[in-house]
Amino acid sequence: MRCLILGVGAAQVDAIKYLKTLGVEVHALSYMHDGPGIAIVDYFEVIDIKDKQAVANYVKDNKITNLYSVGSDLAMPTIGYVAAKLNLPFFVSEDTANLMLDKYAFRCFLKEI
Repeated sequence: MRCLILGVGAAQVDAIKYLKTLGVEVHALSYMHDGPGIAIVDYFEVIDIKDKQAVANYVKDNKITNLYSVGSDLAMPTIGYVAAKLNLPFFVSEDTANLMLDKYAFRCFLKEI
């Protein structure tokens, strides 16, 4: 199994460590080469996690089976997009993630239901 974690900051470290204990090959991306997760992942590349197509290309090229992030609302639309495009599992769709990031739109949505 190969998992991609979007981000390498302190918020992602526990997820990376946990995946490593399971024997998962852990890849990570970030827009800059900085963060404590870099030292513990198997593979790291500088790619902006908001660049959905670049992340999708990385996932496809590296035969990633799962992708996720922890503590990063910013990563969730990308995860939803890439997972749907490449038929991978996901918790939240791109549309839902975008709705949750826009407080006004979310309030309007709640008024409609």
